[in-house]
Amino acid sequence: MKLAADATLNGRALFKADGSLTPQTLAADVDVSLQKASLQILQPYILPYADVTIRDGRLSVMGRLRAAPPNAKGPVFSFAGDVKVSDFKSVDNALKQDVVNFGGLELQKLRYEHAPDALSIDPILITQPFARVSISREQALNITTVLTPGGTAAKVAPAGVQASTSAIAVVPRKSGAPAPRQPTAETLPIRIREVRVADGRVNFSDASVQPNFAANVFALDGTVTGLSSAPASRATVDLKGRVGEFSPVLISGSIQPFAYDRFTDIGLKFLNISLPVLNPYSGRHAGYSIAKGKLDTTFHYLVQDRKLTATHKIRIDQLEWGEATASRDAVSLPVKLATGLLKDKDGVIDLDIPVSGTLDDPEFRIGPIVWKIITNLVVKLVSAPFALIGSLFKDAQDAQFVDFAPGTAALDTASAERLAALARALVDKSELKLDIPIGTVAELDRPALAERLYEQQLGAATALALGREPEDKTPLPAFNTLPPKQRLEVLGAPVRQQGGAAAPVPVPPAGSASAAAAASGGETVAIAALETQARAAIVVPDAALGSLGQRRAAAVQRALLTGTALQPERVFLTVAG
Repeated sequence: MKLAADATLNGRALFKADGSLTPQTLAADVDVSLQKASLQILQPYILPYADVTIRDGRLSVMGRLRAAPPNAKGPVFSFAGDVKVSDFKSVDNALKQDVVNFGGLELQKLRYEHAPDALSIDPILITQPFARVSISREQALNITTVLTPGGTAAKVAPAGVQASTSAIAVVPRKSGAPAPRQPTAETLPIRIREVRVADGRVNFSDASVQPNFAANVFALDGTVTGLSSAPASRATVDLKGRVGEFSPVLISGSIQPFAYDRFTDIGLKFLNISLPVLNPYSGRHAGYSIAKGKLDTTFHYLVQDRKLTATHKIRIDQLEWGEATASRDAVSLPVKLATGLLKDKDGVIDLDIPVSGTLDDPEFRIGPIVWKIITNLVVKLVSAPFALIGSLFKDAQDAQFVDFAPGTAALDTASAERLAALARALVDKSELKLDIPIGTVAELDRPALAERLYEQQLGAATALALGREPEDKTPLPAFNTLPPKQRLEVLGAPVRQQGGAAAPVPVPPAGSASAAAAASGGETVAIAALETQARAAIVVPDAALGSLGQRRAAAVQRALLTGTALQPERVFLTVAG
């Protein structure tokens, strides 16, 4: 029988049908069209799955509907045509804000078949799509609450994770966690040749930080090609947009769209991001606002059978910190020192942060792990800064230690060269300053200074005993080469100078074989006693140790600043604690 219908639905939608119908066999071949149907009539079907309200949207359908007699699998019918949705708007019921909108959605060359089931579309066109992603003061993500019936979502508390600066190995899947998804047969085979996105926009806001943070990704254009529910399929993603007028966003890679946890290989790039826009986060976590800087990030995520391998390459250019904040969440670390250590000669910081784990672990969360790695890196830097500087030149780590012979302030050649190399390496790290401790090791330096003072006094007494004039520069004979009586005279001078009395020459023992020999032995004993007495009488004042420390610090300062171009105002002499 011939079928023709022309009707107005709900006072606005226009419906037409034209074709043939055989009621007895449920066979049909009908051209159908629907224009300007309000999508609000779908609201009762939406609420069980999403806490949103459809505020606007018009549905248009044009195509051919065919039906054939039922088979063992049920009714047999198909539809081939185009489906369009225009001016769609939806509102988050909890926040009373737009959540997903788009100007147009076109499903071209759509073909659906039932018994057997299959769906194909070539292509899907989305114009002016908009999505709002927000984090509340309670750190709840709006997407989670929207997709949870009733608009509520259980909060997931941050979990402690073992981290290092090189990689993360998250604990194995806990007992009771779901097993990795295995490929299954397609219940509804889906093939979509291409999805084209034009002039998209994403609004992101975070009310969990003060001041609140907000950013927009706009001018989002690109394609997703090869969408399929086939287990071995791969879809290619190529999207481009901007954060601000001059900050590109690039998203590219391949995914298994209907089983992302089985396979995802996606890369994201955010380029030329102005760092001051991130002040709400830097103020909270770093304890300082950002005065200047640019950020480039390249993220890569590879998921294979629910196992994730991720890399995060972060490039920060010309970072300058501003005013300190009073944040209670700020890390208790010298971030300015870490920044200066990380910068290269051009003022650039390059970080490479790998992360690995399994999606089955409920404690596995990328954001907290990456932050933990960065925090650990800063801790290592500020606790052992020369470990990083060590990469700048050979033996750099040894430059943090300068050895002096006890009682001296003379640098050996190797130490002087290492200090000069250190200074040259730090010329371009303008944020870094060097402290040179003014100090000595009393238990080593005091005896060495005392011995030197003893030698000086002995030399002066020797010159006096020999009747030398002050201007006579002839080398003095060695003390041990002087006759015993002359040595006694020489040793007696410093002892008397210290207020002591010279040790008497012992009386030769009665019955000795030779008085001369006995007298000689007595002189030897007296010389040894006077030497001990002279040394014991020497006192090295604390001022002498202080002067030695000053001379050592000056020698280090001279090695750092002579011919190295290191600015003198960056080198400080400090009193050792």
